[in-house]
Order: sequence, then C-alpha cells, then structure tokens
Amino acid sequence: MSESVEHRILVEELSGWVLRELLENDRGYLRVDNESYRNSEYSKLIVNGFRPDVFAFVNRSNLLVIGEAKTALDIDREHSVMQYRSYYDTCILNSGESYIVFAVPFACAPRLRNVLRNAAISGNERIKIKILEFLCNK
Repeated sequence: MSESVEHRILVEELSGWVLRELLENDRGYLRVDNESYRNSEYSKLIVNGFRPDVFAFVNRSNLLVIGEAKTALDIDREHSVMQYRSYYDTCILNSGESYIVFAVPFACAPRLRNVLRNAAISGNERIKIKILEFLCNK
C-alpha cells in the first residue's frame, strides 16, 4: 500500500523528534521506514510481527524507542490496534526504558488516547507513551 503525503510528513516529524529528544542527535541508532531505509537492513526489521515507522535501540542503556505515525483514518483501525498492542508487549520485555511515540495529525491525540485506554495500553515507570500532534499541510 502506498503511503499518503500526510503519513510521510508525520514519519518525518516523528523521526526528527525522536532524534532530538531521545537520541541526542545520534543518527547511528535511528531506523526510519522511509525511502532512504527501505532497501537497507531496516527493510527486514520486524517488531513482534509489525514494522514500525521509527525504531531505535541503544545497547549501552537498553533504551528502546518504537515510533508509529497514524493518519486520522488509521488511528482506530483493527490493524493499528494490533500494532499498538504488539509494540507495547515488546516494550514489556525490554529490561531498560522504553518509549512508544506516536505522531498524529493536530487534534487527533484525544482519539488515540481513547483507543489506547480501551486496549489497556498505558505508560508506567519503564514504558513511556508519548503522543505528538503535527499540522500536516506542508
């Protein structure tokens, strides 16, 4: 399935945020599901049955970052909820700090929070859930 322009913008914003805020601008750990990585080792990366839009694992600290961009139409699809659960279950297995970071269009965060709550997915001391909202009219 080809990705929409909106989804590509969300992935770009998401990967930039993860790089700046969680990886201290160290690109060596960052994998992004976009054109520049599709023909690389990232194309084989599957996390518990799904390929996240953004992935990073820092060995020295066991920091795990899984990022997912969702358009308004995809937030509550069954496939999306299965992804959320899969990523959460992966974070539970990580011995270090984990982040699941979502990028959604502006004003969609409440809807995603509701979907996560209904799926019994919530953050705790080791698993942080972050929802970022972006304007997608570039």
